Amino acid sequence: MEFGADLSNKINPSMSMGNNKWGYSRFLGIVCILVLFACQPKSYSVFLQNEEIALANPVIIIDSILFSNRASVSVLPVQPKAVIRYTTDGAAVTATSPICPNPLVLNHDTDVKCKAFHSDFKPSETFLFSVRKTTAIKPKIVATSTPPKAPYEGKGLAALSNFQKGEIDFRANQEWLGYQNEVIELHLDFGASIYCKQITLSTLCDYSSWIFNPSKIELIQNGEIIASLKLDKAEANEATTFCFFDLPVAASMTRAKLKIYMDKIPDWHGGKGTIPWFFIDEIIVQ
Repeated sequence: MEFGADLSNKINPSMSMGNNKWGYSRFLGIVCILVLFACQPKSYSVFLQNEEIALANPVIIIDSILFSNRASVSVLPVQPKAVIRYTTDGAAVTATSPICPNPLVLNHDTDVKCKAFHSDFKPSETFLFSVRKTTAIKPKIVATSTPPKAPYEGKGLAALSNFQKGEIDFRANQEWLGYQNEVIELHLDFGASIYCKQITLSTLCDYSSWIFNPSKIELIQNGEIIASLKLDKAEANEATTFCFFDLPVAASMTRAKLKIYMDKIPDWHGGKGTIPWFFIDEIIVQ
């Protein structure tokens, strides 16, 4: 065979332009049909995407997280026609949970779970927020307590009993006190004997800023532990949030000591093995 010879008939006679124009035209027609199908818009793509997209978390507007009479809460969906459902008994929020009124009025300590629902989208993640009722009891936090660590001394120990809540942006707020100790002691002086039903610690959790919650809290009177609370271990990917830890007491006291224990940062975090920060803005006595 000579170099440059016509090989078209030898390779595929039906594709030869000179010998079979009908076969070649048919081939081009099939190619064009396939290209047209490939270029057609997929009418079902938007529907599939909607089915797979989760709703955004609702917007929460609270007039006062710490209140003396009542708290008014607005829970607003981000997407039009979305419905907010909620629970206050610790149960998971489902499509059959009650619809959240607007505003939601609360007159006692309440932990609220809420979730957005829409017929065309996946439900949002569960969003948790809490409110706490304050009383006239304001214990003095004695100077013998563990001092906060610079630069997060805030307004000093008096800030822990002034009924003022800190903000999520802790760097721009003086209500927060920051500690970096394995054990933190806060000494309480009530001035006179009182009957205490519960002590609540108001804290901040922000893993991206190395701020963690305690592993255990104890209330000690006259050298004896009269109340304690053990907390769950920290898990990765939890959102930045305010936290309230309620310590049931049911005892009379004039002076007492809160002892707060911090575990080292877990292995899943970039600061593993080091002592985390602990941020607190209020001690509520009831």
